[in-house]
Amino acid sequence: MSSNTSHSLDRQTVILHWLVGLAMLMLLGTGVYMTENEVYALYDLHKSVGTLIFLLAAWRVLWRIPPVSA
Repeated sequence: MSSNTSHSLDRQTVILHWLVGLAMLMLLGTGVYMTENEVYALYDLHKSVGTLIFLLAAWRVLWRIPPVSA
């Protein structure tokens, strides 16, 4: 699945890590902006992007689980 070792991570793992992290920070900022300024028109967009980020984060977790050997 990936060429991760205990000392290094492959490029896809690092990119996925930063993508999920930055997206979560952007969603947090959007959520704070919506509540402080009462701009609830962004709610549907916030929820949709949050669902996509959740799926990316779940993919990242599954990517890191080592395969089970028989």
